[in-house]
Amino acid sequence: QELDKIRRKQKMQKFRQLLEETKSITPQSQWRKVQESFDEDPRFKAIDKMDRLIVFEDYLKELVHKEEAAKSREKEERKRHERVVREEFQALMEDYSKKGLLDYTTKWTDFSELVASDLAFAAIMKQGTAHDLFDDFIDELEDTFRKEYKQIKQCLERAGWEMRLGVEFEEFEVQLQGSPGVEGISSHSFRLAYEALYAKEEQKEKDRELKRQKATNRLFAALNTIPEITAQTTYAEAVEHLQPLAAFQAIESLGDRQKIFAEHIARLQQKEQAVKRKAPVDAGSRKRPREEEANGASTEGAGAGDADLTERRQ
Repeated sequence: QELDKIRRKQKMQKFRQLLEETKSITPQSQWRKVQESFDEDPRFKAIDKMDRLIVFEDYLKELVHKEEAAKSREKEERKRHERVVREEFQALMEDYSKKGLLDYTTKWTDFSELVASDLAFAAIMKQGTAHDLFDDFIDELEDTFRKEYKQIKQCLERAGWEMRLGVEFEEFEVQLQGSPGVEGISSHSFRLAYEALYAKEEQKEKDRELKRQKATNRLFAALNTIPEITAQTTYAEAVEHLQPLAAFQAIESLGDRQKIFAEHIARLQQKEQAVKRKAPVDAGSRKRPREEEANGASTEGAGAGDADLTERRQ
């Protein structure tokens, strides 16, 4: 009986060897299809049917385990490679950020053109995650800059310094350098803050100019409704008529009020002169037709008189 066990084990080992030699067997193979290829092999014939199936199923389980292990290793390797690619792309963005070539205002299209030839960019593009990583990095840069911008504004407020139109970046940077509260903030961030503050001042000036223009137009319109103001009226004479007007009160500067009034008077004078230039021409044009009409009537009258005289003579 012990000898039978040994012989059975040997037969199973040899059949296992046969299975291992058959490269066409995969974890998805089915016994009913596989056994057909073993009909003539003595190792197949030497083992009984049940042992064949037992050995085959054990071998198939091992193949499944190896396949799963290989897939797991492949997955881990792929994840590791993707992580390395992401880290290299992250390092690339940080490098460009330190150089001042990438900040929270940078657009994806501009940056992708800038790094198009870089290997780290080419590698991340294959993963299809480059744009998302870029957006996340930009969000981080924006969050960082918001904090730095707040620190810069606080520093300027403590120094009593205010942005105004015409200020150059160099003056702005000198004001900040060495000031407490802005240590570690890069020169590029200083420039971004300068541009943001300067843009606000430009917008304020545009708003003020628009407001001034609207107020000016309202005062011009109001001046046209005052019949007492003529081309000969002086500003001093007109003030009593202007004081009650909201459009006049909205112009706070005396100089601006006088300038608008002077322009209005100039317009009135131009109109008056235009009327005067037209007047003689109009009068002459009206007189000539009447004279021609009168002359024509005289001629016709004379003609009629001659006809009557001739008729009477006859």
